[in-house]
Amino acid sequence: MSAILRHIRIAASAFFLSLLVMVSGCGDGTTIQDEMALVPGLCFVHIHMVRGFDTSILQKYIAGPVPLWLCDSLLEKGPLGVSLLGINLTDLSPQLQFLTRELTPEAMAALASPGMGSDPRVNGQRLDLVTSTGSVLGSVAGRDGWTCLVTGSGADGAIGRWLELETGSSLAADTALLSVAGGDCDLTVLVSSNSIAFLSFIPDGMLSRSERRILDSIRAVIQQVGPEALRAGIGIVSPDPLSIFLEIEMLRSGGGITHLRVDGSDSGISLDSLVTIALGLAGG
Repeated sequence: MSAILRHIRIAASAFFLSLLVMVSGCGDGTTIQDEMALVPGLCFVHIHMVRGFDTSILQKYIAGPVPLWLCDSLLEKGPLGVSLLGINLTDLSPQLQFLTRELTPEAMAALASPGMGSDPRVNGQRLDLVTSTGSVLGSVAGRDGWTCLVTGSGADGAIGRWLELETGSSLAADTALLSVAGGDCDLTVLVSSNSIAFLSFIPDGMLSRSERRILDSIRAVIQQVGPEALRAGIGIVSPDPLSIFLEIEMLRSGGGITHLRVDGSDSGISLDSLVTIALGLAGG
């Protein structure tokens, strides 16, 4: 699969998860609605993970574009929100937002900078993660008890907009998404109408024939189902013996709601393998 689909995979994989197994969940005293109020409303995908979530099951979906080593380190501290803010069309690299209440901006910068090959530098209200050549790989800031790290092209500008973000311009203002943002999962994926529209209108002139078929399939599903907001999730009922559930909730055009839940358990299988099997069953 070429670079364009690999880097779009955050959105596409989340969309597939949403259609196959929709999710939501929060813990440790922070609700998903609280988190949504600190996420820009134009983000493509928002993922929430509870403290200690095993990110190994995400390897095949988002390990390339998303630094799972950073997610693991942050999840040791508490729940974590990760958002896809945009994609740089020059090199197809993602702009990501990491959101936590468990670290100060200084601690977040100290945690992220070594793995990113950078050093933190104070710049007004933010900390920029700067390489030896002067490139800004990320920016960190804090407000209202939250700490935000933005990585990727234009991170310094994005963190400035985050500091001024109002609820009316956040995901919390999306009433369709709020209507499905519930549940009791350990991993939550929220997909807004903005992301669905993005998948519907991705330019395919540079794609191969097989890649165009993949996008055509996605577009056909969108046209047939008419999703306006999606929630997909994975809940771990018991680690030993392993028991999980996969859940989808989708608001369709016209106000209809689709809810699907698949439960699975196995005493001798890994979590990621069980998720793969359950996803296959959910997909029919």
